[in-house]
Amino acid sequence: MAHDVLISYSSHDRLEADAICNRLESQGIRCWIAPRDVPPGSEYADSIVQAIESARVMVLVYSAHADGSKQVRREVERAVSIGRTIMPVRIQNAEMSKAFKYYVGSIHWLDAITPPLEQHIDRLGRDIQAVLSAQPAAPGPAAATTTLGLPRTARPDPAPAAEASGTSRKGLMIGGGVAVTVALLAGGYFLGQATRDDPLVAAPTAAGPPVASPAVSQAVSEAVVAPATWVPSVNDRSRREASELLEAAGLKVKLVEQEHAELRFPKVIGTDPAAGQAVPADREVTLYVSGMRLLPSVLDLPIEKAKSTIQDAGFSAPVEIRETASPKPEGVVIGMQPPGGSRHFSSKPVVLEVSAPKALLADLVKRPVAEAEQALKEARFNPQVVRDWIPGAAVGTVAEMKPAAGSRLNPGDTVTLRVAAAGGWVYHAAGRQLKGGQTFRMDTAGNLRTEPRSGSKTLDVLSRGQMARVLEAYGDGWLKVVVLD
Repeated sequence: MAHDVLISYSSHDRLEADAICNRLESQGIRCWIAPRDVPPGSEYADSIVQAIESARVMVLVYSAHADGSKQVRREVERAVSIGRTIMPVRIQNAEMSKAFKYYVGSIHWLDAITPPLEQHIDRLGRDIQAVLSAQPAAPGPAAATTTLGLPRTARPDPAPAAEASGTSRKGLMIGGGVAVTVALLAGGYFLGQATRDDPLVAAPTAAGPPVASPAVSQAVSEAVVAPATWVPSVNDRSRREASELLEAAGLKVKLVEQEHAELRFPKVIGTDPAAGQAVPADREVTLYVSGMRLLPSVLDLPIEKAKSTIQDAGFSAPVEIRETASPKPEGVVIGMQPPGGSRHFSSKPVVLEVSAPKALLADLVKRPVAEAEQALKEARFNPQVVRDWIPGAAVGTVAEMKPAAGSRLNPGDTVTLRVAAAGGWVYHAAGRQLKGGQTFRMDTAGNLRTEPRSGSKTLDVLSRGQMARVLEAYGDGWLKVVVLD
């Protein structure tokens, strides 16, 4: 793929690197990023070297992970050696190592530590556009040769020179090449040992004195045939299918469950090392599978032991406790949701039902309704208020409660408070059609009386527009009501 920018990053910073790539490409800047742009079946290291050489700008996503990544360091080293423009984007306030200072210590940095990241990427895009408009297109990638699976840019033959005594120039080059090969072997950089953060491309090594011995040749021969394989792509496959593919490639499998916002059933969401990377044939590959954790049963356990058992099983959300009266000892788990033995997300809460003694219901009669409701809530009861006209009772106070004071109840039980409200008998012309329990609004003002007749004592006035509930209706227009507002 033709590109202007190569993005170099540590695999630990994949989310930030993808965000930078996506936003730059939305601005029309062509980007190359691994592993997305590594052609299927191609050698990973070759692809990276060619991409660096074809790019005009390298964006370095800098963090503590990138600073410690040998692969990122090699990529930067290669870009510097061929004169590419490097634009470091610092996403973490990490101290730079001496190795990185050597290459990019004097370059202007773009700090992207403070959110939003998009704002910093937009500035980066403008800077890149300025560089691209001022630069000619980069030359095509140089031809590459491979030594022990390691791409190495071919260099032109040196100018002819006088032969040294007893040793031809050609012989010196061959000897130097063997010395480079031995140095690479000693450094552990041959193809079979590479990961994203353990480079496939070794740093240039100065050639030593001529060496040519059967022992070295044997070592080189053994290195060339060292068993190696590629991590196959297994994303979105089932756990069993992915495991079989990895094992068929000669790799060991380690399963790790991770939660996924959208996937409840086990599917592969990634591997470490990532797909497309070269590894030794017997390398252990971590297979990250979406799914839920197995929730252990904690029935009959004391509450503290139950909570620690759930946390030890990998559940991070706080445990919710609900107390219920039970003949079992106080503080023992008598129920759980979800049930033990089921699978559940580790970040979602687990609800435990715990045995508790029944609580004594206090006497709230004659207390203001707001005060009575608060007292019931603090005792973990559920208050329910019913307003009624109760002659002789102070309006807004509790006249009666069910169950009665002194009863023993479970937490969460409902307590009904009968509260005195304004009311009485009122004549309403449209009241002939109303029945007990119905509500209505007065179309004209009317007096509230002690009895259903005009001459009885007036208690209050039911204003026009006020709402009332019918307690009794005789069908003659007289209604016994309680005022609702």
